[in-house]
Amino acid sequence: MTHPAMNSSPSILANKIMMLRSSFKGSFLIVEGDTDYRFFEKFIDSTLCNVESIRGKDNVIKTTRILGKRDFKGTLAIVDADLDYLLGFTFNSANLLRTDTCDFESLMLKSPALEKLLTEKTDRTKLQKFLGTRNIREIITNSARYVGYIRYLSIKKAWFLKIQGLKFRKFISKKTLEIKIQDLVSSVISNSTNIQVSYSQICSEIQKSEKQISDPWDVCNGHDLIEILLIGYHEIFGKHIFRVKRNVHYTKLENDDLIAYLRLAYEIQYFKQTNLYNSIKTWESNSGNYRILSN
Repeated sequence: MTHPAMNSSPSILANKIMMLRSSFKGSFLIVEGDTDYRFFEKFIDSTLCNVESIRGKDNVIKTTRILGKRDFKGTLAIVDADLDYLLGFTFNSANLLRTDTCDFESLMLKSPALEKLLTEKTDRTKLQKFLGTRNIREIITNSARYVGYIRYLSIKKAWFLKIQGLKFRKFISKKTLEIKIQDLVSSVISNSTNIQVSYSQICSEIQKSEKQISDPWDVCNGHDLIEILLIGYHEIFGKHIFRVKRNVHYTKLENDDLIAYLRLAYEIQYFKQTNLYNSIKTWESNSGNYRILSN
């Protein structure tokens, strides 16, 4: 397993993989970014599979196409599905797979890894008081789906709204984690430039999407879910608060911390329940002696 070639171009990464073939006879797995690379680290036998990472989904796809044109064998690429399933985007390569949900973060949050994370990293009394008979997964997906609706509508209708950089505290309640839809729409409009769609149009289309898209996991982005969960940690049920003791500074959990804890909590038996795992095993069966997973 080599260090991720994060800043490579697709052609450079493709050439690198082809050069490595002379010294490595196993398979190559290409993923989009460092967090996906870390996800697979504990599931891979490095003697059988070499993992390479390149920044961006498009670059992973381009690298796969280059290797395909060169008829290079033994390479599998895996990318985030994002909103591909809803938008009808398809791939024509058997060597390119997608996550079940929008991304690896949402894949993990959908699994029991979330409960393991909560058990280790929350104040249980505060969490139980907050939840009552409710489920944390339903709470965060019910809020995150509205951000997902806007992201979906922006792509489908070519609104070109800017979702990246939104301040979730402006539209997520610090007491309930419920979303304030009007504040969300206003935040998106303020965050975007050259808006070609009105506030009322966005609200109207969101209402239609609610009726058309029944499964929140089809639109819930993992980073949005993490942002909402992080507000819960900071404001409601987390152990980690700002404090100073004996000149040691303890700071609040950040996004990357939460994702790292989630990866640690995610076990192979959870992965085995996914369509992605089954697709990888099918690829292995069809590829001869090439293997991706150690289990």
